[in-house]
Parts: sequence; structure tokens; C-alpha cells
Amino acid sequence: MIHPRQIVRFVQYAGVFLKELAVANYQVVKMVIAPELRIKPGFITVPMDAKTDFEVTSLANSITLTPGTISVHVPHEREAIVIHAIDIGDDPDEVRRAIKETLETGILNWTRPEGYEYTPAANDAQPESNDATESTEIENPNEQQPSDSDS
Repeated sequence: MIHPRQIVRFVQYAGVFLKELAVANYQVVKMVIAPELRIKPGFITVPMDAKTDFEVTSLANSITLTPGTISVHVPHEREAIVIHAIDIGDDPDEVRRAIKETLETGILNWTRPEGYEYTPAANDAQPESNDATESTEIENPNEQQPSDSDS
């Protein structure tokens, strides 16, 4: 049975998601039209509190629907989700925090009758043993590269 509070929480999440969608669209457009392509694409692992099929699927779909990010893998244990972001910036932990605070917290708040409140924990940072943040800065192919004959 769905509690009326869950309906209100869902509407709140929908508003937050639409805002995130608009912000992400704006950021991707800025990257595309920028004269210099200075992005750091990469894979990152985001710890998850989502456990049910519905919660995990809702989170994965919300991430994938947000421009610039895509859900790549959820391990069988469901302790984390691996995503690819077009720009993880200089602080991948900030990307993790943003996903947990906005998307996951919103989803868990409306899918659980008792609600959910995110409290940052030390284990929210990516485990060192599962370092998936390998990324390299992409250079603009239109920039003039020095050739060996210029030396």
C-alpha cells in the first residue's frame, strides 16, 4: 500500500530530478560549444544504499537519463553502482556525493514508507581496492599539436 507521504515525496523527487536534468543539459551544452575541450571522462564507483530491484533500477535509470552520465554496472552484491561520466572533474568524490544526495536520497525517500535521510559516511568514498576512476584529460583535436619537425 502506498502511503500519501510517498506520493508527496515522489512529486518532490520529480522536481529535483527535472532540475538536475536541466542543469546537466546546460553543462553538456557548455562543454560542446566551448572553444577548448577540457573534460575528464572516467568511470567511478558510487556506493549505494538502494537494495530492492525497483530502487536500483530507478537509480540506474535516473543516472542514465541525466545527460553526461550513464550507468554501466551494478555488482551482484548491490553495494555500489559503476557509472561513466563525461566529466568527473578534479574531484570524483564530489560526483559521488552529488549522486547520493540528489538522486539516490530522493529515490529512497519516496520508495520507502519510513522515508530516508542521507548521512555522509566515510565509506561513501570509493574503495581503494576498487579504483575505477582511471581518467585522462581529453585534448581538443582542433588544437595545433607541435610536430617533431618544429624542434
